[in-house]
Amino acid sequence: MGGPHIYGSTDPDVAFGLAYAHAEDDFATIQDVILAIRGTLAAEKGMAAAKTDYLAQWMGIWPAIERGYTKLPAQTRVVAEAYAAGLNLYAAHNPERVSRYLLPGDRSKLIWRDYRDFSAMPSTVNLASGLVYNASNPSFHSTDGDDDAWAEDYPDSMGIETRVTNRALQIESFYGAEQKISADEFVRFKFDHRHHPGSYQVKALRRWLASEKPAGLQREPYRSALAALAHWDLSTSRDNRQAALAVLTLQPVQDAGNEAVSDTAIGRAFRRAVDQLVEHHGSTGVPYREVNRHVRADKSWPLNGGPDTLRAVYGGPLNGGGELENRAGDGYIMVVAWGAEGQVRSRAVHHFG
Repeated sequence: MGGPHIYGSTDPDVAFGLAYAHAEDDFATIQDVILAIRGTLAAEKGMAAAKTDYLAQWMGIWPAIERGYTKLPAQTRVVAEAYAAGLNLYAAHNPERVSRYLLPGDRSKLIWRDYRDFSAMPSTVNLASGLVYNASNPSFHSTDGDDDAWAEDYPDSMGIETRVTNRALQIESFYGAEQKISADEFVRFKFDHRHHPGSYQVKALRRWLASEKPAGLQREPYRSALAALAHWDLSTSRDNRQAALAVLTLQPVQDAGNEAVSDTAIGRAFRRAVDQLVEHHGSTGVPYREVNRHVRADKSWPLNGGPDTLRAVYGGPLNGGGELENRAGDGYIMVVAWGAEGQVRSRAVHHFG
């Protein structure tokens, strides 16, 4: 007999086929698992599932998944998204089997009847500019010229990401500012560790700093920390003394992505950051190098960079020693140069080993 085999030219291809096969085998259980981790299984199963929902919501399982997903390596996310696409295709082919608590299968306007060819996806082709990039930015924001796809040409139903990342803004600011850059400048720009003044993170921080603060934040050590944060120069260099406080305060904004974050949530993150930094380091003005670390086995090195900077470093929460351990962000990096005579040189590093 043997076991079934699914073949594909890439890992995402296999994940897509595996998901469709899983759905054919037991789509009901897959949906139950999704409802359970969202804490909404009782809507489908009744009071018997209320305890499961209470536990899932008390533990914050779904928010934790949403926060952690963007920190996964890109090569992991592409496999996960291919698997999700396989499930979605099965749901589209079998709308009557979709739980009404995930997507009502008895409403005709919600049933997919057509499929878009790959050629219908936004693309940047034969651009006049020499700069094209992808830093988790929208397809409509991928070059410094006017050759991007235009958002107006694509319906909202395609669900195309619209958030402009800090990295995208910095790429255009650095690489797009000059007609020509040197190889050394190219590498230096790649390892930039600053936030753009127009980034959604900085806008949220400045909005919160300008808001009225509760009485509890008018006392020390919060009052001094607020004053220091207001003078942050947007850098996440190893020697910066406001970077640790800023990165921790901005964590809910970073986690939310495109969603709005209340001043209350930012305030909670700020208070927690102050308390933790004072507890572990004695001050909120600790050099970032003492907090932001790259840890491999028994070795630990200080790092520049933070979430959504070109020198991308995603850590947290703080470990027992008050450190952010680098878990994701920059992984495999290769810089390739073509010489005037056609020779090719490359340098590569993968600091996760």
